[in-house]
Amino acid sequence: MIRAITCWTICRYAEWIVEQHAKAIEGKADHGSTLLGQLLGQLLMHLMDPHKRVQEAAISALATLEESAGQYLMPYLTPILLSLREAYSKYQAKNLLILYDAIGTLAEAVGGALNKQEYIEILLPPLIAMWNALPDDDIRLFPLLECLAPVVTALGLGFSQFALPVYHRCLKLVEATLAAEMVSAPLSLSLSLSLSLSLSLSLSLFLFFVCFFFNQILFPAKPKSE
Repeated sequence: MIRAITCWTICRYAEWIVEQHAKAIEGKADHGSTLLGQLLGQLLMHLMDPHKRVQEAAISALATLEESAGQYLMPYLTPILLSLREAYSKYQAKNLLILYDAIGTLAEAVGGALNKQEYIEILLPPLIAMWNALPDDDIRLFPLLECLAPVVTALGLGFSQFALPVYHRCLKLVEATLAAEMVSAPLSLSLSLSLSLSLSLSLSLFLFFVCFFFNQILFPAKPKSE
C-alpha cells in the first residue's frame, strides 16, 4: 500500500520534477543522476510489482510523468520501452487499459524520436500480435485502436511494413459498423477509433509513397544492358 501511495504522490509532482530536470540538464548534469532519471528507474521497477494495485499506481504515474516530461524522455526510451513490453506480457483488464494509455502518451510525448528501428522492434511486435489475435467483435480491440493511432503518427514511415494490413482492417471495421442496422454505443466507438487510426495510417502511407516516388525521380533505375 505504501508503494502504491508513493507512486501516486510522485505523479502529483510531475511538473516540478520536470522543471528540476530541465535546470539540471542546463547545468550539464548526467541524465541518469537527475531526479527525473532516478524516479523513472523506480517507477519502471514497480511496473512489475507482484501486487496489481502497485502496478496500477506505477503505470498511472508513468503516464502522467510522460505527459509532463515530453522530449526530456528521449534519453530514457530504451528502458521505458523494455519495461512497457514486459508489463504488456503480464497485465490484464484495468491495468492493461492504463498501459495502453501510457504507450499512446509516450508516443505523443516524444513524437518522431520513436521512429528508430531499435525502438520499433521493442514496441510493435506485441501490439501487432494482439491486433492480429483479437477478432473484430472483441471489445478489447477498442483500447488497442486508441493506442495505435498516436503510435502510428509518431512512427510515420517506421510503421509502413504494417500499414496496409492494419489500414485494410480498419476499413473493414468501418464498413461493418456502417452496415449494421442499429449502431449501438460500442459500434459507434469502433467507428470513431477505426477512422482515427485510418487517418493516422493514411498520413503514414502518404509519406511512404512520397518518399518512394521522390527516390525514383532522384535515383531512377538504370536500364539493363543487352
